[in-house]
Amino acid sequence: MWQGPTLHDLARQSDPPIKAPSYRLNERFDVHAAPRVRHFMFNVTERLARPDGRLRMVYAVNGQMPGPLVEVNEGDRLVLTVNNHLTGNLHNKSISIQWHGLFFNETSASMANPEGVPGLTGCSLLPGQGQTYTIPLEGQAGTFWWHAHVGEQMGGGLSGPIIVHSSRKEAYRRRRDYDSERVLMLQDWDHESDLAVAAASETTHGPQSTLINGRGQFDCTLLPPGHSSPYCLNRLNPRRLFVKRERVRFRIIATASMVVSFDGRHAEMIAADGTDLVRRRMKRLLISAGQRYDVIVDFRQQGPTDFWLRSMLNPACFPSMESAPSRTGLLARTRDRLRVTLPALPATTDWPGPIPWRCADFPDPVLIPVIEKQVPANRDREALGILNARHGLIKMVGTAHDARAATASLSENAHLVGPPVLATTARTGSISEIVDVGRLPLFEVKDDQWAYDLVINNLDKESLSIHLHGPPSHIVRRGSGPISNATAWLSAQPSFDLANPIRRDSLLVPGEEHIVLRLKTDVAGVWAIEARGARHQTSLGALVVHPQQIKKLKLWTEQSQQVCDRNANRLREMKVQREREEKEGEGEQETKRKGKDLRHRDRL
Repeated sequence: MWQGPTLHDLARQSDPPIKAPSYRLNERFDVHAAPRVRHFMFNVTERLARPDGRLRMVYAVNGQMPGPLVEVNEGDRLVLTVNNHLTGNLHNKSISIQWHGLFFNETSASMANPEGVPGLTGCSLLPGQGQTYTIPLEGQAGTFWWHAHVGEQMGGGLSGPIIVHSSRKEAYRRRRDYDSERVLMLQDWDHESDLAVAAASETTHGPQSTLINGRGQFDCTLLPPGHSSPYCLNRLNPRRLFVKRERVRFRIIATASMVVSFDGRHAEMIAADGTDLVRRRMKRLLISAGQRYDVIVDFRQQGPTDFWLRSMLNPACFPSMESAPSRTGLLARTRDRLRVTLPALPATTDWPGPIPWRCADFPDPVLIPVIEKQVPANRDREALGILNARHGLIKMVGTAHDARAATASLSENAHLVGPPVLATTARTGSISEIVDVGRLPLFEVKDDQWAYDLVINNLDKESLSIHLHGPPSHIVRRGSGPISNATAWLSAQPSFDLANPIRRDSLLVPGEEHIVLRLKTDVAGVWAIEARGARHQTSLGALVVHPQQIKKLKLWTEQSQQVCDRNANRLREMKVQREREEKEGEGEQETKRKGKDLRHRDRL
């Protein structure tokens, strides 16, 4: 049941307003600069805000939501300090940051919990504590993002973009192919707090609205009586985006499945999940949870001066959504001079024709990488993992693996104190002693295996949004029904797409279909397999790549262990304090009982 903010919350409206970032990239940023160390600091707090007009608590970083843009070059070393200023329950207010799309090689061994997945690669950061991440940015460039990896904090705004430039690896360059760059963070938005969302059923309803760079619009009259004023204020004027008459590269990042379009203007898709693509002109962009698409829009062409940039939830991916798809629009205006007046609402309309609603990715064959990378060969039955997903129950079907079922969760304290999978693997060089990670399936990629196939069978009727940590994987096959064993996998190999298939880390598996991912397993580590639904993100399992190499390289560091030990000590102190308070309470009750008995005897 929805509960509005308390009077204490309303009193906090005097807090400084949450800043909404413009995410316009620095035109003076030197992509040819020599590698350097770039420092950032994130101060994480909770604040009261009205992102779409409706009041709720949100997560802010340095006073803004979404969080700060991290702009760096390939070859740089990113040093980022995260300070947790949240208060409250340790399980809900601990934080861990995941660097979505970035992968880490052996030179990343100096950092604690590099992958940001509590219980798998490290422990989360308790309230009042801080942690410094040191991240070498090697061998990759493109559009990425960072986000929280505990509970529903990401859904409350704890996220932000990461842009890695490269003068060597990027096929499209400023001034030659485009003139300026903007980031668009698209987010599905719930009016309940993150805890209320976590407790709610997936089948109740979908998000209430959508946000673009932290702002959206919501019609307060849709709320039940008594839930509007003062909790909800209609935003009559949308956020405005001013662009010059030039070519703009939009780096679009989505937390949910959406449809994006620019009224009357085509967009040229040039990248997906950090992989540069052969240009493709389109009217609408289908984007799924966790995915990133880079598009170039040419504003030099003739067209309306004022128009809508539209973002709409894809209703095919939200079957339980009670009302029509939520929309958010940016009012865009092309301009030639810096001094402009605020325009009236534009009269432009969406592209004509029906929107092809389907909860699926763009067809893989139309996404053609500019730089072709050889797909490693694999016909080894031992280098195969099969994962069946159905309503949160995950079944690992193996050849060299035992079959087991797992709920898609970690045990309650796993993300706080561990021991994480990475720690045990680094100590033993195998996964044989790992016993408690919420019974998540673990796929062991042995040290002599340099290619591995992961088959994900979606046994539900609804689509499944997947994010695979580690280096981008080749999508070599999609099809209906499951691939249930190694024999079926071998039989399907003649149909595998091995001629420059798309490489990506975030994808959709439609209902009752399967996908086959071919991985080049030359980077040791623990790589999580995650799913994201309309209201949550959850781990489906993990790949443990080259466990002997993990032990040899000592990928579990002293700094990583200190975080877990610090959390364990804090929990022990809390337990002792709670037991002491309980005993004191019992003593007070006993004293009261004896006093009552004495008074009773005196009356007798």
